[in-house]
Amino acid sequence: MLDESIKKKFLIIMVTFIFITSISLLIFFLFKTSIKKTGEAQMILPKLNVSGDILYLSEEKGTLGVYKTSIMNGKNSKLWEINNIVDIKNFYWSNDGKKAVIEVLKSKNIDQQSIEDKAFQINLEDGSSIEIPLGIIAPDWGNGTVAYFKLSSKIEGGLEIVEASSKDFKDEKKITSTNGSDKLKWIDDSNILLYTNAQKEESFMPDRLFIKNLNVKSGELSNITSSGHSADASLSPDKKHFIYEEIDPKTSIPTLYLADLTTKKTRNLGINTLTNKTAWSSDGSALFAAAPDNFTSENNPDEKDNIWKVDAQTGKKKVVYKPDESNREINSFNITSLSTGNNKRTIHLISNSATIFTITLPIISF
Repeated sequence: MLDESIKKKFLIIMVTFIFITSISLLIFFLFKTSIKKTGEAQMILPKLNVSGDILYLSEEKGTLGVYKTSIMNGKNSKLWEINNIVDIKNFYWSNDGKKAVIEVLKSKNIDQQSIEDKAFQINLEDGSSIEIPLGIIAPDWGNGTVAYFKLSSKIEGGLEIVEASSKDFKDEKKITSTNGSDKLKWIDDSNILLYTNAQKEESFMPDRLFIKNLNVKSGELSNITSSGHSADASLSPDKKHFIYEEIDPKTSIPTLYLADLTTKKTRNLGINTLTNKTAWSSDGSALFAAAPDNFTSENNPDEKDNIWKVDAQTGKKKVVYKPDESNREINSFNITSLSTGNNKRTIHLISNSATIFTITLPIISF
C-alpha cells in the first residue's frame, strides 16, 4: 500500500511538473520577441517590401541595375538594367514595390561625347519597361491612373499636379497648380493627400507645412492640418488612416500624429520620431514606429531606437522591441527604414550601419 501511495504521489508530481513546464513554454512563445540579422544593405535607395524582399539600385562601370534580394533565402536577382549611365536624375518606387520611375542622363556611346535625358517606367514584376515623358516628379499610382507633379509651363518655379494613365503616362490631365508641394498620395479614386508649403494655391510659405485633401474632379483643396508644422504623411493600406509628424518650431523635434480620414480627427501619439521611420501592417490595423528614448533634435537623434506598435482604431501603443543590451551590434542601431511582412508579427528594418534585421513579434503583442 505504501508503495502504491508513493507511486501515485510521484505520478502527480510528474504530471504537475509537465503541466507547469508546458504552460511556461507556451507563455514564453506567446510573448517572446526575437531578432536576427538577415543581411547587409550596401545598396542605392534600398526599399523593403511586404513580400520579404529588398529592392535596390546598384551601379558599376556605367551600368545601372535594379535588383531584388529575398530576406528569407538571400536569393538575389536582377530585375532591370540600363547601360552608359552618366547620372541618376530622379528615381521613385511605388508603394507596393511593383513599379518604379527613373530619369537618367546617359551617353549615346561609350565615350560619353553625346548625352541624352531618358525616363522609364519599370515593371518590377516582369522586368519590362517603357519610355515615358521627362520631368515626372513624385508619382503615386492609383487605380489605373497615376498622379504626379511637373514643372508649370506658365508659372516660373511653380508646379502642376497632373493625372495620367498608369500604363504609359499618356493622356495627361491637369488637376490644379500649386507651389511648394513635394508629395502626394491617392486616398481613393477622387481624392489625393497632398503635402505642401502653400496655405492657398497662390501662396508659398517655405517655413510652413500643411497636409491637404485635393479633390481630383474639382481641383478643390481643403485643409486636413492647419498648424503649418505638419510633414510627411504616410497613408494606411486600407486608406482609413494616415500618420504624420508635427515639427516643434522651437526644438525641431517631430511628434507623430494619427489622423482618421473618416472622422477627420487627429490624435497625438506622444512618440517623437520621423514618419519615414514608421510602417503600417499589411491590413492597416496597426502602425509600427522606430523611436528613441530621447530625441534631442531632428538632426541628432538618439542612436538606440525602440519599436512601438500603435492600434490604428484606438491609438493604444506599446513598445514591442527594445535594443538588446547584451548584443552591441543590435544595441546601437538607429533604424533608417522599416517595413512589415505579410503577417502582423514580422518587421524588417535597415539600420544606419546598412545592416538588415528581421524582428518576429510575440504571438500576443497587445
